[in-house]
Amino acid sequence: MAKLKIKNLKQVQTSLRLKIRKELRRKDVAKGVAQIVVGEIQDGDFGRPSEPYRDWREMNDGINNTDPKYERDKINITFTGELLKDLIKNVKASFSGNKSEYVLEHTDGTHKAYKTKSGKTKRSSYKDISKGVQKYYPYLKFSSKTQSKVIKFIRDKVFKNLK
Repeated sequence: MAKLKIKNLKQVQTSLRLKIRKELRRKDVAKGVAQIVVGEIQDGDFGRPSEPYRDWREMNDGINNTDPKYERDKINITFTGELLKDLIKNVKASFSGNKSEYVLEHTDGTHKAYKTKSGKTKRSSYKDISKGVQKYYPYLKFSSKTQSKVIKFIRDKVFKNLK
């Protein structure tokens, strides 16, 4: 039996781990992760809006600029798209201990008021709007399909940049 002793292998492992973390921290990777998640939220189906809410949408979606993925008869957490754009802007990479994660949360920024026939609605923070929406629609809970898409995106992006 022959043995091969490799010196300084630990340094190679550490160096490689640091390069991977550096790639994971890049803004374009974090933004790409957030865009995948937001796309999955918008493509998801949280049911049909109630009749009063549908009437409100019908009356006001012609006044407000709506997101291209907005559908009046489908709840997909999109009206103007501003709430979900806040998630994309605020994604953060977090690496502590052996954990690597992307944190998507809303800022304390204020959402634009919606235009209505009777004027404008009250302005609220993104966090407050999110809390209200999550009471009825758990849009910040991700399926295994979403997680798989994110992992594939990260793997492809990191491998491409490390080559």
